[in-house]
Amino acid sequence: MMKIVSPSDPRIPLGVAHYYRNAQAYEDQKNPGNPLPDFFCKAARQAIRPTETVFDMGCGAGLAGEMLVKAGHRGLRIANDVSLDMIAHSLAKGYYSEAYHCNAIRAVEELKLVGGIDWAVALSMSGYLDSEDLKELLYRLYETCRRGVIMSFEALTPEQITASMVPVYPHTYDEVVATLPKGWKVETMAGVRGIAVLLCLSRKT
Repeated sequence: MMKIVSPSDPRIPLGVAHYYRNAQAYEDQKNPGNPLPDFFCKAARQAIRPTETVFDMGCGAGLAGEMLVKAGHRGLRIANDVSLDMIAHSLAKGYYSEAYHCNAIRAVEELKLVGGIDWAVALSMSGYLDSEDLKELLYRLYETCRRGVIMSFEALTPEQITASMVPVYPHTYDEVVATLPKGWKVETMAGVRGIAVLLCLSRKT
């Protein structure tokens, strides 16, 4: 039986109702020409051991879960999203065994209480965090992840920012690196000019 945890979360934005109503449309809009999923699949195959626990922040339509399966991952995969419809959409595909319906920061807090996770991953969710929330999330992840983080940071155009149904925030590579807790190191980086950068972070030993 699949498990969905829904801790009280006052930080779920009201505008996210747009995503409640449009989970299938979000799925249909995945860009087949976007190389980022393949970069993520390669990074996951190289960094994540097949049986390790992976937490997918802002799982959306389940793209990261799909890429993890493609990379040969067989361990526990945990989904997270502020949209219950998105979670249901992703769980139905069989990519995840359980999910947290709340803000990613709150989910990481809950996961720390139950023993932590090996890895956290995120594709196309960092833009929904302002600079302070991103900083807090990276620190919470350092406290909770035993091995590392693979996360993308998208370049957002002014048109994308204006058109978004919920607030979005662009983050530069320099900003992200300056925000990292001292215990993280950038293991690998892949980028698509003008689209996104994918960072693989690991704990310093």
